[in-house]
Amino acid sequence: VRPIYRARRDATIAAPGRHLPEATWRGAAAGLHPYVTLPPDVDESALAHATFERGVLVEDAHWHWADGSGAPPALVLGYGTVAEQAIARAIATLAAVVEVTRQAGSRRREGAAL
Repeated sequence: VRPIYRARRDATIAAPGRHLPEATWRGAAAGLHPYVTLPPDVDESALAHATFERGVLVEDAHWHWADGSGAPPALVLGYGTVAEQAIARAIATLAAVVEVTRQAGSRRREGAAL
């Protein structure tokens, strides 16, 4: 089983670099779920919701903090039950949704300034 999980972990770690170059990850040795910090202009809750609507389940990371209000936008990406090919597709979907949520947030900020 270890080689299967290692391949899944490696796929999960490699995919954000290709699809979300602004994101950083940590916790590769801490189980079956790296912690991915997102760019500061990403709304993690909106991102998790929009990603779920597209068939990809990710976990908001703010609730892992004692005081989530000060947490940077981040996600916990579990890979224990996900095949390598599905991991790459899921991260690509996540990256596309990041761009959509950023554009929507940018339009809201521009509209608020008018």
